[in-house]
Amino acid sequence: MGKIRIDSNDFASIATYDEEKNQVTVEVDLHENIKPDVDERDWKFYLWFAACIFFANASLMGYIASVVIVNPILANGLALLSIIVFSCVMYSMLSRVVRSTITIYKLFWEMRKVAPWHGAEHKVIDSYCQNGTTDLEAAKLVSPISDYCGGRFAVLYLLAMGALLAVAIAFALGDYKTIGIVISSIILATLVMILFHRTTMKCAVHLSRKLQKYWTIKEPGEKELWTAHCAIVELLKTEKRYKNLENFQKYSITYDRRP
Repeated sequence: MGKIRIDSNDFASIATYDEEKNQVTVEVDLHENIKPDVDERDWKFYLWFAACIFFANASLMGYIASVVIVNPILANGLALLSIIVFSCVMYSMLSRVVRSTITIYKLFWEMRKVAPWHGAEHKVIDSYCQNGTTDLEAAKLVSPISDYCGGRFAVLYLLAMGALLAVAIAFALGDYKTIGIVISSIILATLVMILFHRTTMKCAVHLSRKLQKYWTIKEPGEKELWTAHCAIVELLKTEKRYKNLENFQKYSITYDRRP
């Protein structure tokens, strides 16, 4: 089976192609019913990241303070505590980086398998945005490489994870000078990205297009396009039919594949 999901502000349409039955089943649900779990994971990640930054800085300040404290017992105790806290923070960051790297590797490996389905999703969405139609023939003429692919955010995420990995490696090697340089570079890069948001996104889109061309996108076949077509058609029907979301209930519909 192959799946394609297309979202709007209010709804999510998931089309599943069944090879044996030669059918496409589309399930439509409110977007908010799917979104909370993602939001919760994002919230936990931001909280974890903020805690790591806070305790890393606190431990560094504590270590610096231990150098100027006259009392040797207090100085050594504060230094030891600072080293333990910093080690725990770095271990947490390194373990998350490793897990995230493995997850991303698996995701990218899976993307090669589902690349035609990903391309079909891009084609029908971009065709509708450009031409205002869900016509299948029009979608065939549109490029599967899209500037609006979520890969542009994945590129920035990969760069951030690479920076965290560099900090973890530098810490493991005991190269504290490099840690300071990397952290300073991260702060500077973040400020540049915020100040020059449009330029940053243009660069991310350019890298995303390269990623799509050589890895995550393939020209879809008829079954992939038909599945994506069913997904967007049903999504648009639902958008027009249910202006009042309180009257909506999750439903599914099955399309017999075109001969």
